[in-house]
Amino acid sequence: VKKLLIMKRSQSFFNAGILLFSGWLFLSAGGDMCNKNSRELVKKELKPYYYSSMKTMSVFTSDKKEYHHEVRVPLFSGEKYRFVFNIEGINDHLNINIYDKPKGEKRRRLVYSTESAGKGQSIYVFQPKVSDPLYVDFHFEKTEQVQEGCIMMMLGYKFH
Repeated sequence: VKKLLIMKRSQSFFNAGILLFSGWLFLSAGGDMCNKNSRELVKKELKPYYYSSMKTMSVFTSDKKEYHHEVRVPLFSGEKYRFVFNIEGINDHLNINIYDKPKGEKRRRLVYSTESAGKGQSIYVFQPKVSDPLYVDFHFEKTEQVQEGCIMMMLGYKFH
């Protein structure tokens, strides 16, 4: 067990070192910024859907660059889904766009955007109409100031 913990720590430091060079630091386990209250808020918005999975990222911006991070979310046919995003602390500098195809595909279509849903909120809820894989693109805008915040993406499902 001790060996495994050391390996995970060294891998985390390696990953963090790479991301620091690009000006952004993501800690995928979440930290103080992604606290239990934030998680409960997101879970509350998920109901009446059943919890499926959650991705949590603590974000620290240290550079004046844009940054994109895309996550593939597989969805299974025959079920309805609900995405709930909590972006407290960084909502002014983050847009979340959901596409039907990965980056680089010619016929990629925007399915949802937090920008069109209303800028300045902390919680966003999206229910896709189809159960095909979706691609969630986190787009961080340039900012002059150092910012810390939390991103939580929770996915819920419900049978037809």
